[in-house]
Amino acid sequence: MRNVLLSPHVTVGFTGNDFVLRNEDPVLHTGHIYSYIRGKTMFNIALPEKGSEISKTLTKPGVMELNCDCHPWMKGFVYVFDHPYVTITDENGRFVIDDIPPGVYTVEAWHESLGTTSISEINVQSAKTVAIKLKFAGK
Repeated sequence: MRNVLLSPHVTVGFTGNDFVLRNEDPVLHTGHIYSYIRGKTMFNIALPEKGSEISKTLTKPGVMELNCDCHPWMKGFVYVFDHPYVTITDENGRFVIDDIPPGVYTVEAWHESLGTTSISEINVQSAKTVAIKLKFAGK
């Protein structure tokens, strides 16, 4: 049997939107979803056959960890936000967030192994690009 992965491994969601977890394999999987910070189970539902799915409304911002109790190597993350100024980096760690209103902001980055890092006092001006470089501790 091939190793089945959660795809995408990391994604973003937004409060008020629906989160859909679908089994696309002909074997039993479970949708065991934890609150990443508190480790509390949010829900744990069997997806017994190909095509079975669950849908839940995202109500709180934060990181959700997704696991399959049947296949311990299957893991993924959904970072839920209550604002639209979010992106996922490319394979080189680069990112762009468009259409941010002018103002002073803090930019925060999260990584499943490295944790969180941030830079504050980022001044965004209308029709201008701001380049920043985030570093995680020890990297």
